[in-house]
Amino acid sequence: MLDESVDTHLVARDWWESDGCRLLPGEADEVTVFEVLHQDGCRYFGFTGTGVYERLGELLNGLRDARSSSFVVEHCRQMSYVVRCVASNLDRGTGRELRELLVSQAPDGVARIDGTAAVSPGCWLKESDDDVEVMTFAEWAKMTSGGSK
Repeated sequence: MLDESVDTHLVARDWWESDGCRLLPGEADEVTVFEVLHQDGCRYFGFTGTGVYERLGELLNGLRDARSSSFVVEHCRQMSYVVRCVASNLDRGTGRELRELLVSQAPDGVARIDGTAAVSPGCWLKESDDDVEVMTFAEWAKMTSGGSK
């Protein structure tokens, strides 16, 4: 239940109008470890000393540079996702260790990419030798259920 002494409209307005960086719930100063959970169950784990929204923007910029991630770009373009703060107020070394631990502890059957991503067995975007195969949800559902037309 909401605290009735708080005017939620003012809180929301102040959050959107503030000049400062927008923060995820749980995000604080120093380094933040965050997760991008995609609709197909794939996950990307990152850490940043800037705001998570700023870092996510860098990951999604579409330019092929050290700040972007083709895994995140392709998944975010094809399906919905949720971003959440895993831990915050960490030093860089602890943030890096936590991210690596999260990826390394992925359950059996989950592929790991570059120490940052966990690809679920039900991934909608399958990598092949040539290129990324893109499927619609209907195609994926049909394929996984074994149905045919």
